Amino acid sequence: MLNTSKSTPQIIMMIGVPSSGKSYFVTKYVKGHLCKKYIALSYDDEIENFARDHPELGLVEPSEVGKGRVRYNDVQSNAEYDKLVEERFYTRLEEELKAGHNIIVDRTGASRKRRAKILSRVPDNYKRIAFVMDTPLTVIRERWKQDSKGVPAWAVRKKFEELGAEPVTKAEGFDDIRFIHLSLPALLNPIRSSKDAKRFIRGDIAEAHPEWYDSSPLDELIEEDRKRGRRF
Repeated sequence: MLNTSKSTPQIIMMIGVPSSGKSYFVTKYVKGHLCKKYIALSYDDEIENFARDHPELGLVEPSEVGKGRVRYNDVQSNAEYDKLVEERFYTRLEEELKAGHNIIVDRTGASRKRRAKILSRVPDNYKRIAFVMDTPLTVIRERWKQDSKGVPAWAVRKKFEELGAEPVTKAEGFDDIRFIHLSLPALLNPIRSSKDAKRFIRGDIAEAHPEWYDSSPLDELIEEDRKRGRRF
């Protein structure tokens, strides 16, 4: 999996709110650029790996057939677990950078602080590219409704507002910024059969907070933007 060519190694940072299609795009992009041999680094992958590496924590549902699914919220909403997952993610990132691999980082990247935390680790010889998901909020809402991870509606809105307040710029250290527009069939059709649906379920903490899945925060945001004449 080494970047054995003499070309400049690349790090691509995916930027977009939950349910905007980042992971779907990463899968398609990696398959379509096999010659570059990209390593995909995903925060969600590290959540899954952490939960499976620590069965004593009870973060995986019991299953008699195959692997049980990970209780996503029970990992992400726990400050101690989340810190350990963060450490795993950045350890892996630093290992891949040291090896000179081409990398795609699959995280929301909604705030400049989060983006800077990644970019600060990237060696000078890397080309830094931002792929920004330009997905209509109405589509994001539909994808969110079917998402097995159970990300709260208020959290999706918060990330949307963060990205609006702190848009990606080259001044942050990016060499190139590209906006990704996926077709509606591509965005909507894969949801139920997605990789996430097979490996994640809502956690116990999510079941205790049904108000998290009231779409009002997203509905209100869509209506506000519609009044402004935007397409969301």
